[in-house]
Amino acid sequence: MAALTTALTGASGLAGVTISGNVATAAADPDFLVVGHDGSLDSTGALSVVTEAGNFDSEFITTGSPAGQLETGNINVTAVSQTGDTADLPARISRVEALYAACDDASTDLAVSGIVFDGPGAGRVVTRQTDQGCAAICAFTVTYTAPW
Repeated sequence: MAALTTALTGASGLAGVTISGNVATAAADPDFLVVGHDGSLDSTGALSVVTEAGNFDSEFITTGSPAGQLETGNINVTAVSQTGDTADLPARISRVEALYAACDDASTDLAVSGIVFDGPGAGRVVTRQTDQGCAAICAFTVTYTAPW
């Protein structure tokens, strides 16, 4: 997760966007990413503090010299765009789609310390609209492969 967080932090399309790991540290920011969060919400509609960071599979490879291990997995990422303007939901949806596209650009075919990221996969967009404003939340996974 640290390698992905670093890659996203340095991405030009995400300049000015707060990026944190596991727990939303920028809940008041208009746009933010949480690496290691599956987009689950608590009973108030806020991002849950208990969430799944991702999943992985590891297999021992007996061919080749030396023999090794191959890990493949997914890291959950949640992008949020929010505002206090209750009528701005279409713009929040467009903005969260742009955040997803920037994550795609930053993580597709990316190699960091032997870990190869293959960009984001399937995701979902959830919207919230209250008398205090509105938000669009996009939860998706970024796949990776790592030989050990």
